[in-house]
Amino acid sequence: MYNTDKKFRWLQPVVIILLVVMFFANFTENAKAAGKTPELNITELSMSVGQAKTLSVSNNKKKVQWTSSKKSVATVSSKGKIKAKKAGKTIITAKIGNKKLKCNVIVNKPSQKKKDVLIVYFSQTGTTKAVADKIQKLTGGDLLQIQEKDKYPNDYDKTVERAKKELNKKSFPKIKTQALNMKSYDVVYVGFPIWWHSTPRVVNTFLKQYNFKGKTVIPFCTSGGSDISEALPEIKELCKGSTILEGYTADSGSKSEIKKWLTKIGQIGDNSKSEKR
Repeated sequence: MYNTDKKFRWLQPVVIILLVVMFFANFTENAKAAGKTPELNITELSMSVGQAKTLSVSNNKKKVQWTSSKKSVATVSSKGKIKAKKAGKTIITAKIGNKKLKCNVIVNKPSQKKKDVLIVYFSQTGTTKAVADKIQKLTGGDLLQIQEKDKYPNDYDKTVERAKKELNKKSFPKIKTQALNMKSYDVVYVGFPIWWHSTPRVVNTFLKQYNFKGKTVIPFCTSGGSDISEALPEIKELCKGSTILEGYTADSGSKSEIKKWLTKIGQIGDNSKSEKR
């Protein structure tokens, strides 16, 4: 009788090789997943009263405990759904074991009588943040930080190298910041450090997501020598339909210097509708 086992005997080593490859492929994939740390999809969020947004945690299969530091401002469900209750600030925390992930939430209540102001900024070293904080104190606007998904290195040279590559490729790096209520703002300040005579590409990512038609956009920057005028082409392209006021290039970055600029462009002082909010 003909032995069929001999006919297919050559397949045995092939099958074994395939099984080994599949095993190591799965092992590698699981190892990669295990090596990744859990992270929130959004870490900076601006909302208006009545709006809702669901947060999620990637790279995680464990139970997540959600809490709000100020429930009167916004609550969060067991599934990460945020509901904005009243104007103010709160921190939404996702606890996974001993690890805590946080999302800063700003809630505004759109006004019919005053201009609603948003100050959005990106700051790598804290210099631009310091300017944004002073603008916030002078205008009373809401403060929102642009946070990149893939953190820029702490090493200066590596950051410069990455920034140049992003600029050359005209890329839009992913960010973890969202203004769910952008429609409610009348005036939007946009702050950033000048990188390679332009805006950092993460700023472009943020601006690209929204419609600025009919809004007043006010750029400001920190720089080692460049003027904000070098970044205006990008701002104008991404904020079409808006009125772009004279920008500010921080020299000393002092409160008096910023106040002088804001008064000049009519955002504080006798002609301001947003000074006392």
